[in-house]
Amino acid sequence: MKYIPLLLASCVAVSANAATFNAQGKIINSNDAKNPGIAKFEQNKDTTAKSNINKPSALAKVTPIGTVDHVSKVWAMFNTNTNKYHLNGNMRSETNYFSAINNFEANDTPRNSYSKINYTHSQAQYPSKSGSCTVVSKADNESYYSHRELTFDMLRVGPLKRLPNGGIVQKDCSKAEATNTCGAGINIYNIVADNPITFSGNNCSTSNVAYNYKYGIQHYYSNSVLKGISPNATVTPINEGSARATRHYVTRPQNPYRNEQHIGNSITSTTTNVTLYNDEAAEQDNYIYHNRVIEFAPFSINGQRTGAGISLNAISVGATNDDLAVLLPNQARPKFANKQGAEYTKPEIYVPAYTYNSEYDYTKGIKHDGNTVDFRAVSDGWGASTIAAGMAADLLSKYPFYKWHPEVVKALMLTAYNPGDHIIKVNTDNIYQFNYSMLNNATVLSDKNMPLFDEMVRNNVSRYWYGNNGDFFNSDETYSFNETVEAGAQYNIAIAWLVSGRYANEARHLSSNYQLRILNNQTGALIAQTTSSAGLATFRQKSITVPAGVTQLKIEIKRTRNTGDRVILGYNMHKVTP
Repeated sequence: MKYIPLLLASCVAVSANAATFNAQGKIINSNDAKNPGIAKFEQNKDTTAKSNINKPSALAKVTPIGTVDHVSKVWAMFNTNTNKYHLNGNMRSETNYFSAINNFEANDTPRNSYSKINYTHSQAQYPSKSGSCTVVSKADNESYYSHRELTFDMLRVGPLKRLPNGGIVQKDCSKAEATNTCGAGINIYNIVADNPITFSGNNCSTSNVAYNYKYGIQHYYSNSVLKGISPNATVTPINEGSARATRHYVTRPQNPYRNEQHIGNSITSTTTNVTLYNDEAAEQDNYIYHNRVIEFAPFSINGQRTGAGISLNAISVGATNDDLAVLLPNQARPKFANKQGAEYTKPEIYVPAYTYNSEYDYTKGIKHDGNTVDFRAVSDGWGASTIAAGMAADLLSKYPFYKWHPEVVKALMLTAYNPGDHIIKVNTDNIYQFNYSMLNNATVLSDKNMPLFDEMVRNNVSRYWYGNNGDFFNSDETYSFNETVEAGAQYNIAIAWLVSGRYANEARHLSSNYQLRILNNQTGALIAQTTSSAGLATFRQKSITVPAGVTQLKIEIKRTRNTGDRVILGYNMHKVTP
């Protein structure tokens, strides 16, 4: 497939307050093709201002988040098997689609007018390095190596392949007949805590440039793994430690579209051991909401939740060991403060993190800061996040449709798994409940949410909707479209959306919430549904086996909460490989 560097959606704004789409994404019915959305916002803004007069001060001070920056209404569809594109109801050639999308992205006003919230914090600076930094035998800390490690195949020869234990799928990530194209044209900013430490023989050869050995080692191996999984991507470090020194959260790239910064990965986080949605998560959410960069963050590091990992818009990554046991803290679900029962669902996906690169001798470790030994690889949540970011870079390189659409990538990664291969036990409504336990004592779970690369690049139908409030999904209205399916086959279906971080931090609630329903299109019988009461997650997902005789599904998406924010919603349907 020819790589086309720039992406996303375009067109002038013709609105539909209620619509039904066919399988090609065309509008069948439209009740309102005249309202461009902005007038609706201005009216809502006046109403909101009046209603705030009688609200308690805690609610009255919430910053309005309506569609102040008018955007062009756009919705699109892409099929990974047929390589067909639809834009605003019309089939487009790949060249025509990206020509329109690039024009839209270059003129997207929310991104062009974005300004950082710039919260401050009281977190301590990272500790300074101490002692020496040397390469040692694993016998120096045998217990650290008591579990097996997965291996990354760095050779990249041959077709896509699944690694042992259903782990990461990486070989040729672009085309069956081509190698070493993974990540071409994709840029990743890697949020790190320190400068990288590299190695020469038995010593850390550049240890003098790092302030802290531990974080310098993590930086080095995160870069190494990103280059292993996605060798042609460009990785740019952003040092969170520098921002921390001035009591600010890390500054991400301004206008990432113009700077071609497609993916963010936070291997470090300013705040840890957090239980409540906080300023760090809000600032990150607001950045993603306005700029639509795909960001990954570890849900936990060393058994503690991170501020980056509880971000609503980021793709939060949980770590597993080689036995696919989930490594999460107790009471894994974060909460909004001052709101009864306001827990929300995190993380979204899980990745085996205790891995090493086959180019290194995994029997060797790195001894630093006294008796601390780390093995020569990635581990914990920061490793899982790094691996997920590398997989996403390969996806974007192969299919540029997914650039600038974190909501679609989240829906894709939630569905691109093959049951029986891996992890995650769920209870009612996909609310995850785990107990934190390291290594041998962890609970092995099964069935959900470990994306595999060969599932990510085939058998997917992806859609997105982007517009002003009022362009799509108005309150209590249901959008529907049809999907052609195979009777008896299994399909994973998910929606995901972006919300305002500023609103979440001030109102302690989501600015948008949605419901997903899946029906037999021939009879109207309900097959599966989610509800907005299924936690305050910014996604909904279901896995179904298509009933006998059914050849078309009807997908219904209903917005159950609307505070006036922009519509940024993605969808993916994945047919599970037999």
